[in-house]
Amino acid sequence: MTKAFVIHENDSWVEPLKLALEEENIPYELWHLDHGILDISQAPPQGVGREILVCRSS
Repeated sequence: MTKAFVIHENDSWVEPLKLALEEENIPYELWHLDHGILDISQAPPQGVGREILVCRSS
């Protein structure tokens, strides 16, 4: 099974999503981008379907 990729900037904002993914036994990988850069010139990794989850509070 592939995994969901969760792009976020703050660990506390993503906590409810992490719990929901774990409850449903969905594998995931967190991408903490508080200082990082997402290179959109590269093809995205194979995820659950083709979705990349973005956790935002603003």
